Amino acid sequence: MVHQVEGTQAPIAPIPTNREGSPWAIALRRLLGDRLTMAAIVLIALLTLVAILGYIISPDPSPNANSQHLELATRRPGFKATFLRLPPTQSVDRTPIYKRLLNGRPNPYREIPILSARIDSTYIEVEHFTDPEDSLTIKSKIHIHEAFFPQHNPDSINLTNDSLLIACSHNPKRYSIADLDKKLKNEHLVTRRFWLGTDRFGRDMLSRLILGGSISLSVGFIAVAISLLIGITLGATAGYFRGWYDDLVMWLINVVWSIPTLLMVIAVSYTHLTLPTKRIV
Repeated sequence: MVHQVEGTQAPIAPIPTNREGSPWAIALRRLLGDRLTMAAIVLIALLTLVAILGYIISPDPSPNANSQHLELATRRPGFKATFLRLPPTQSVDRTPIYKRLLNGRPNPYREIPILSARIDSTYIEVEHFTDPEDSLTIKSKIHIHEAFFPQHNPDSINLTNDSLLIACSHNPKRYSIADLDKKLKNEHLVTRRFWLGTDRFGRDMLSRLILGGSISLSVGFIAVAISLLIGITLGATAGYFRGWYDDLVMWLINVVWSIPTLLMVIAVSYTHLTLPTKRIV
């Protein structure tokens, strides 16, 4: 039994320091304790995730984010526009998720930037998008079958008593103008915001930026994979055979390392630009 002597203090447990534990534990504690480093890691991980998802989260999932609308060229960030979506005349096959992740998917709809649209008899009267500074109004009429009934012949659609009658051979159908106007607003008019604006071809800059990140990430992985393949192969064979082969590999590596990368890129680019090309008539 231990008795505490009066006038003395109980022993104090040693306070752990950052240098206690294995080297991995010390490094991990220092890493987790650095807020700026952790913030940078989280940011890099988030950007990497966005680049991997690419087409899945891109506002414009078409291949190369190449949906062009020349009417919307060079718009400022945050610009918002309304589109009239016209469905395809034929059925479109569904794109598998792995193909969408790698190559995106074509937009099955034909999208027209507009200012307004309304039902007028058997047509949709459209006011096309124009710059307010131009003080120009462009209107056109699109037959109603292109938006609502692409599978039917336009001649089979007739207007009778404020309603449309579709003369089908099996089951004739009737739609009121009010129902069609509601369907037009809910299903065929979409509003899209361009958070980073558009380029000179009217393409969404945010989608192009996300896709550019995906391409940069894939190029980086491919370059590292090729370097590992070549380096491991040369290093393993040189260590196994030794002798003159080992000396040759080391000489080759030293020569490659002695050339500045930037100068090599400039030389290769200049050679590619100055090579004669064949003209195809």
